[in-house]
Order: sequence, then C-alpha cells, then structure tokens
Amino acid sequence: FDTPGAHWFDFTPDGKLLVVADGPTVKLFAVGSWQPAGELVGHEQAVGAGVFSADGATLDTGSLDRMVV
Repeated sequence: FDTPGAHWFDFTPDGKLLVVADGPTVKLFAVGSWQPAGELVGHEQAVGAGVFSADGATLDTGSLDRMVV
C-alpha cells in the first residue's frame, strides 16, 4: 500500500485492520492481504492522532484543523 503522507497509524483492537492517517483521510487496510478496506473522511487538515474505544467499535481522530471526529 502507498501512504506517503502518513502521520499516524494503528491496528484495530481485533488486529484485522491497519488504520493509517494519510493527510486529512484515514485509510483502512485488511491485515494479511494489505488491500484497501475503506476510507474515513471528515477532517480538513492532516490527522495526527487517533484512539479506538475499548470494544473497537469507535475510532476518534484528531487533526491540525482542531477537530475531533
């Protein structure tokens, strides 16, 4: 996979997805095949941090645009 602007990454709590912040977009990749599994949008500037809820159902991200999504 290609993410030249990656500023943050993490694995989902179940280990099935790699989550990568690439500028204002958060990209999801399936572990093993490393194929794209989706994208999350909502920020206007680069995402620099993220945290999963304990059950892995929610991902909150923070960005240079001062928003938490």
